[in-house]
Amino acid sequence: ALLLQSVTPSALSRSLATRYPSAGIFSSEATDILNGDTFRLLGHHNSNWDGQTPSRETMDERIVARWVTRTTMLLMLQRSELYRFVQKRGEMARNSGFFARALIGEPSSTIGTRYVGLEKMRIAPAEVFHARVRELLELAHNRIEGDCQRDLMRPDDTARVRWMNFYNLIESRSGSVGDLASVREFASKIGEQALRIAAVLQFFDTRALVIDEAHMQAGIDIADYFLREHF
Repeated sequence: ALLLQSVTPSALSRSLATRYPSAGIFSSEATDILNGDTFRLLGHHNSNWDGQTPSRETMDERIVARWVTRTTMLLMLQRSELYRFVQKRGEMARNSGFFARALIGEPSSTIGTRYVGLEKMRIAPAEVFHARVRELLELAHNRIEGDCQRDLMRPDDTARVRWMNFYNLIESRSGSVGDLASVREFASKIGEQALRIAAVLQFFDTRALVIDEAHMQAGIDIADYFLREHF
């Protein structure tokens, strides 16, 4: 996968079309990304989220991807910078459906409780995590060198019922008098978000292509956390 900190839409399209079908845009100081060229064409990011094969016209060439592409983002920034972006481009981000696809959260601060002691720090869990990440990155690279076919994951029967119950609950709360009416655009995507998260957790933990009930519930819990962040 391509790991990027800042990129123009044209450069991203070209890289996804010709180099790797997946890219990650990561930044711990994302103000420049929000205000720069990366977010100039939000519809392009929406298409990658939806799994559409992009085709873009530029001044110099027509870019057509050879495969279905994916883009993920992990952006960290101060609340004031996010509010500034919302004031400047929030209406476009909402109307285009970009905000509906974004998981936005503000974890509680741990300042004042980050004590250190003399006990030996445990690094074994981190080493296991990093080894698994490397394994998955190598798997993705080898797949690109081969036929670049993606595996299809599905929930088992119990996981499917649990997801359906969650989806229907969200739908019942999204009507004009429901408590999710004001965030119905985001709520309309939360079922799919839960399914995607469950799939990621399942494959990361077990490499199985069938999502079990426990991982589905974990995906639902995480998605519900981000839903509650809107209130």
